Amino acid sequence: MLNRLFAIASVGLLAGCMSPLDKVGRLDEVELAADVPEAAIAAETDVTVAEEIEEKRGFFGRIFAGNAVVFDEAVVADDTPEAEVELAAVEVTELVDDLEPETPAARGGFFGRMFARNSDDAETPAEPADAVPIGTFLPYGVIAPVCGVSTSDMGQKVESVAGYTVYDAGGDTSVPRTHYITGFADGCARQVTAAVVMFGDVGTHEMVRYLTPESALPYTDTDSTYEAIKSSVCRVGHGEPCGAQLDALGRNTVFMTVYETFGTNPEWTNILLHNGDVAAIDEH
Repeated sequence: MLNRLFAIASVGLLAGCMSPLDKVGRLDEVELAADVPEAAIAAETDVTVAEEIEEKRGFFGRIFAGNAVVFDEAVVADDTPEAEVELAAVEVTELVDDLEPETPAARGGFFGRMFARNSDDAETPAEPADAVPIGTFLPYGVIAPVCGVSTSDMGQKVESVAGYTVYDAGGDTSVPRTHYITGFADGCARQVTAAVVMFGDVGTHEMVRYLTPESALPYTDTDSTYEAIKSSVCRVGHGEPCGAQLDALGRNTVFMTVYETFGTNPEWTNILLHNGDVAAIDEH
């Protein structure tokens, strides 16, 4: 009786030590259906792995997924040929090489382009071809550009009209000497040799010109040039006063008379200055 009880207890103990998975067949022992290809099992495994990767990438992973496609190609099975992995690396390198650095102008945007300064804009006007060196003494009747002279070295300021200023370099006032005139568009002064230099405004010119018969005062180059300028600004015909636009015309237009010497019958030269340039010259 005791022996039977001992045998039953031993069998129960051995049964408790058995693995609960012993009755589960192993994967290599399971028989697959004949119509289920091995590729389908591999596909299910790839889908499961891809879903796990997608979950791990999360929100920011999906945002920056633009390059993730290229990098995912390098994450392949162990049996993937090395040539395919190298090809994926080449594609990444080409994408990086194709990126062009952003230029400062592009980074500046609208306001950057608005306030941009080109080197061409900063260039000063070219020096006139007929400019003379500083200190040159010109013959009477010649007006020439001279560049680089400071107004403090031009002598005494005589007068300013219509944006132009004449300076007397000094010396014997009874003989011709150098005078400088500023106010020209190229930034260079003009130099003349004269005993006296005087400005005459356009209103005075019109009064003398239109009240004097042409037979007594023939038209000169400065007169004809003034008529053309006056017509374009004042919209009036030849020989007619400028009228209401006279002040506007006089803001950048003036006659300058250069006298060679003092005396009762001196020679003089009329020079018409307009819009920062010498418009016409005639001698008397």
